[in-house]
Amino acid sequence: MILNFIAGLAVASSLGHPAEAPVIPVDFSGPFTNIIAVEPRAVLRMLSALPLGDTAQPIFDRDFERATYFSAFALSKDGGYGYAVAANSLGAARDMAMVECLAQNAKCSVIAEVVPQGYRDPAPGDLYLNPDIAAYYFSPGPEVNGNRAMAISEDGAWSFNWGFTTQAEADAEAIKTCLANRSPVAPGQIDWPCFLVPGAGQ
Repeated sequence: MILNFIAGLAVASSLGHPAEAPVIPVDFSGPFTNIIAVEPRAVLRMLSALPLGDTAQPIFDRDFERATYFSAFALSKDGGYGYAVAANSLGAARDMAMVECLAQNAKCSVIAEVVPQGYRDPAPGDLYLNPDIAAYYFSPGPEVNGNRAMAISEDGAWSFNWGFTTQAEADAEAIKTCLANRSPVAPGQIDWPCFLVPGAGQ
């Protein structure tokens, strides 16, 4: 049995006063009927002209501005910040950035995000796959044999498993592997589930 998986999420926050994070609707809404491979080029979208200040600006320049999608940067008016990079949905990136920022600051808002070129908000049933995940989904390669399955979580975790005798075994292992590779759940953060990606077993 061969397993391939990646969980590529980073979050960071600054110091300040804790607050409650707002509930942000998730982007994943199954069942998935439209699997979309997004453009490899990432685009930085500035949502606010709020100055970042001496604390947040170097972090933004060094760690966030060149991040891949989906990523979000949240900022408080006193200069505190939180950010998340390499999530599997924009909604998750926004939520995690806000949770990180509000863990140490009284009030925050998302001031920047990184999305794929040509991105549009997902319609019901849409599932965006970044180029790494899409490569396994659409072109799994000659080494992939037996029953296979892919699972994905909004927080950045995913898995692609193959070599199983039955599809049920492949599905169960994909979910198990994806769940094991999710980021730790911070207080106030959504416990992001893993979903099977339809068509990966064909």
